[in-house]
Amino acid sequence: NKSISPELDDKINKREEIIQTQKKKINLSEDKFIDATYAISPIIVNGDTVGTIMLISTEEPVEEIDLKLCQIASKFLNNYLEQ
Repeated sequence: NKSISPELDDKINKREEIIQTQKKKINLSEDKFIDATYAISPIIVNGDTVGTIMLISTEEPVEEIDLKLCQIASKFLNNYLEQ
């Protein structure tokens, strides 16, 4: 069990929706770095951020449609968890 990186935790707590279309080194956990493109959308339940949906690609660049998929998944989980 590893904790997520402070960098990623900060993005989640700021409720940022992010799309990174150019490869960039991202810190996933305390000792795990990867070069990838990614899309991030937070999961917000009853006004609190409870997690995030991330789509990470080390080969093909992510596109706007990938961010939309993350947004749909986070909204679905939001609706499911609020019940």
